[in-house]
Amino acid sequence: ASASLKASEQLGNLRARQAWARVQDAPAGSPLFDTGRQELGQALELLTAMATLQPTIERHSLCGSAWKRLALLERRAGNADAERDAVRKAAEAYRRAEALASASRHPDLFYPALNRMAAELVAGLADPAWAGFDASATAVVRQSLQARNLQDPDFWSMVGLAELELYTALAGHRLVEHRPALEAGFADVHTHVPATSLWGSVADQAAFVLEPWRQAVAGAEGDAAAALLALLQGYATPRRG
Repeated sequence: ASASLKASEQLGNLRARQAWARVQDAPAGSPLFDTGRQELGQALELLTAMATLQPTIERHSLCGSAWKRLALLERRAGNADAERDAVRKAAEAYRRAEALASASRHPDLFYPALNRMAAELVAGLADPAWAGFDASATAVVRQSLQARNLQDPDFWSMVGLAELELYTALAGHRLVEHRPALEAGFADVHTHVPATSLWGSVADQAAFVLEPWRQAVAGAEGDAAAALLALLQGYATPRRG
């Protein structure tokens, strides 16, 4: 009863992360998937209750993160319908976090917004009616990133600009055209911050978006997605020797 709300939300986050970690290398048909679903369900129950009781940017973002991990679990298990449902719910959670950040003019609005955009991209693959990103909302995200990089830059705000350009290129089916600039942008950030632990998170997020994209989009666009993902995964791999 003496535990803080912060401790509770981090407990939910840790449960979600551990549930995905246990199944991410599991073979198809493994009983670990059922265990992972149960654990993620428990994490989501806790996180959703907290976000409902006292909504914050962090709590809605953690809900989005847990839904995203459930989507990855279902992708790994081969359950396309369940994956799509989890992706939509991840987008909804990040959208709520983004709305709170916008209302409070939070300097880190870009964080839930970029995650919302990533989820919308994955959901859009299965929705022929998806018209792409709202231009005004995308402009707000770009302004948030630019302002942060001018005032108090860090790894996430620097790499966030490259991720934003990646998502807009994918939405416009112009990845081949923008690939050289994207690779240069990611390489520039890597020159300043080569830490593989940080790039591991970037590569995981890229895989969430680019793996289904390269399967759904044939030809040069799919090849460009595979090459860009390989680049980012290389940044996340520790060098030997």
